[in-house]
Amino acid sequence: MKEWIKDYVKSIGLVIGCAIAAILLLTLAYMIPRDLFVKHIEESENLLYALCDDNNINANIDGYVYDTKTNIITLEEVIAPREHTAFQDALLAPSSNYIRDFFGDWVNTLQNDAHAKAYSEDNKLTYPRYWHGFVLFLKPMFVFFNLNEIYQINTLILCGLCFATLLLIYKKEKAYVGPFLVLLALFNPPYIARSFQLSSVFYAMILTCIMVLCWDDKEKREHLFLYAFVIDGIILAFLDFLTYPPVAFVVPLCFVLVFSEQDLLHNLLASIRYGIAFLLGYAGMWVSKWILASLFTDENVIAEGIESVLHRTGKGAMSDVDSAFNVEISPAAAMRENLHAFGTRPVRIMVFLLLCAAVVLVIYMIRHKAGFTKRAAGMFVIFALLTIIPIVWIVALNNHCSLHPHLEWREWLVAVFAPLMWLAWFWTDRRKKAVECR
Repeated sequence: MKEWIKDYVKSIGLVIGCAIAAILLLTLAYMIPRDLFVKHIEESENLLYALCDDNNINANIDGYVYDTKTNIITLEEVIAPREHTAFQDALLAPSSNYIRDFFGDWVNTLQNDAHAKAYSEDNKLTYPRYWHGFVLFLKPMFVFFNLNEIYQINTLILCGLCFATLLLIYKKEKAYVGPFLVLLALFNPPYIARSFQLSSVFYAMILTCIMVLCWDDKEKREHLFLYAFVIDGIILAFLDFLTYPPVAFVVPLCFVLVFSEQDLLHNLLASIRYGIAFLLGYAGMWVSKWILASLFTDENVIAEGIESVLHRTGKGAMSDVDSAFNVEISPAAAMRENLHAFGTRPVRIMVFLLLCAAVVLVIYMIRHKAGFTKRAAGMFVIFALLTIIPIVWIVALNNHCSLHPHLEWREWLVAVFAPLMWLAWFWTDRRKKAVECR
């Protein structure tokens, strides 16, 4: 117990160190002259119009809908003129007041703002409660590349990481390649590479998977896994707006569990410890930003952050503002809309085929007397708990999930991946037992 407490204390130090490093790096990014990268965003006007999901994507056919408007919010922060010092701008994330054109032509708004040398007082906005870590990468990249080229680079990086992860899985246990390929098929990495926000969670997830798959020292890996999940939370908080965070935690945790040789109680406690570590990194990184921004600017970002948490959980003074969207906001509505967004035609077909495969596998195991041991039952309990995490998240953050189902529906990927991983584990475990009995 003392060792875990020491690890958590060290984890807090890691979060503080990463927060300081992050703000210093962002300050350097904000020092890049605006004229060096605005021209490349101006070149991207036609591409942005072509990718506007409202005009070109049939949500009932295309299961991989992303959010062009969120990309534009991101680009607005990249091109914003200097408002304060580079350090303060890194804390406050100044932007155009794109809300004024909330239901209008956002691509045109972006291009108009790109041409403006300075913004008027009624056209300024700050967004300090998030880190906006993507700016650290996008500002330098737009010096050399336009949006289409950045999408291509992002696609290559994501696909390269997927290949590396698949290779690591294959080397450790071939049976788990199948569930991960299903996950990738539902994600469609080349498609989400065209969304900075969807990419953010994917990066946190895939990098953590690589870490836990590489750290294979049986005596020390639990110690290292804890830090892997702290880093997972830090990366997620640094990059993400609040899209589908549980996926970044559950997918790597599944790999940790299937390679564990411990009993139910040990694995359950380990999952809780890793969850605490993830929350330390995730929430700690967020709170660090609120504290830094409140200390070094004139804005009370701590109060804004707390209000945002209340707002997104369906409480707080800002809840009335959402009436402008004319959308029902409640736990039931959030569940309904996210299931509807998840249940596009390709996904329905894939889930049906997976259920058929699962039924065939279970029948095969029963016919061949593949015993359901106490250990198998324990693993089933843990993976069943992981499967319902999307429900917990959607109910808890029903405000955000009701308003943004086109982003949040990816939480349901956990409900597909976790059962598949348990089936693959069960198959592998029975196969090993059969070999031992010969």
